[in-house]
Amino acid sequence: MIGPYPPPNNGWSLAIREEMAALEAAGVECALLNTAPNRNEATARGMGFRTVRDYAGRVWVYAGRGYDLRLHMNGDSLKGVGMVLVAQWLGWLRGRRSALSFYAGMDQQYFPARGNLLWKLIWAMVFHSSRVVFCECEEVAGLIREYRRKLVFVVPLFSKTRLDAQPVDFGEATEAFLLRHQPLFFSYIAYRPAYHLEDLVRVIEGLKAEFPQAGFILVDDRNYAAPAVRDAMDRWFVRVRFGSAILRTGGLDHDRFLALLGRSTAYLRTHHRDGVSASVLEAMALGVPVVAVENA
Repeated sequence: MIGPYPPPNNGWSLAIREEMAALEAAGVECALLNTAPNRNEATARGMGFRTVRDYAGRVWVYAGRGYDLRLHMNGDSLKGVGMVLVAQWLGWLRGRRSALSFYAGMDQQYFPARGNLLWKLIWAMVFHSSRVVFCECEEVAGLIREYRRKLVFVVPLFSKTRLDAQPVDFGEATEAFLLRHQPLFFSYIAYRPAYHLEDLVRVIEGLKAEFPQAGFILVDDRNYAAPAVRDAMDRWFVRVRFGSAILRTGGLDHDRFLALLGRSTAYLRTHHRDGVSASVLEAMALGVPVVAVENA
């Protein structure tokens, strides 16, 4: 298994955790090459790596031991595309074609190719080098089928098992915030352009004008932050007049994420490049209304 393992708890890292748990429960031996930001910390699950050579070496060794390669990627990371291609080629040399999960929406940074011949060639290599390809929605599957017609399957990035959360004690400060503010608006954000946080700021300011007692819960992931986006939001947090009505949680474990989401009045989602947003599906499953851009 090659991909990000929680933490952080985003849609595809949780999917990897669930898939590994299911395989191991079925008696399948799994090895994890963790690509998450914390991969080299002592508490991280699986194997980390520090260099391309280190990464390639681990892929080569485990493919040689007979492990099938299970790869995970999206269309927003140039580094991720390169890592997948390296693993696919090494697996092919070892006689192990990979299975690929492609977590992409209809408008990611590098996907689709939009007439760019180089990217058409790259995506052709990625998809044809895979034994089977999984994606999140039929629209993306249609784009993948422009490169390969068979063995492309739609598997939404959501499982009801994600809702089996343990009870959470928020602590006095957070509980007081939840009781003090109504309505409560929840949003998961990362400091990257695709989240269009300038739109979220306008929505928050408009809602606060409409509902003076409103509170806003921002689960803000600072991993892979774009400095300009992060700095612009930090300046807004400093100057906003109702800062006490904003609860910034940082990264959360999934139980706490679901518990806060379940206490919320509505979920706000301004990401413009989602295929199928796992957090949107979780909100809907919990009965929390969702306000999102069209493609979320």
